[in-house]
Amino acid sequence: MLDLGVVRVESPCPSADGEKVTWPVMPDVAGAAFVRAEEMLEAVGVKKVRPESVYTDVTLPADPSAWRVCFQDPAPGKEIENPQYATAYLKLAPPDAACPEEPYARLRPESTP
Repeated sequence: MLDLGVVRVESPCPSADGEKVTWPVMPDVAGAAFVRAEEMLEAVGVKKVRPESVYTDVTLPADPSAWRVCFQDPAPGKEIENPQYATAYLKLAPPDAACPEEPYARLRPESTP
């Protein structure tokens, strides 16, 4: 008799027979430069990273490497099933600007008359 334990090709093997597949968890990349955040995500197998400006009135440059991550989705610590197919959405602030309390803020609020 032959008893096999199998998982999908892209799945990690559990540490013991019969145990649940353990997927990597989303790292906390908030506060990191975008280039470093990409490295951290790549280390857990995430291949798709979508950067956006955290400010509605600031355009993301073609190369946002030095911009800082303010918010992320998926949240830190969340298990990432099939990380090679997952997409990480990162809200970035320019190097000379602080992160706002909420995404979709304005860096330069309109003045009131």
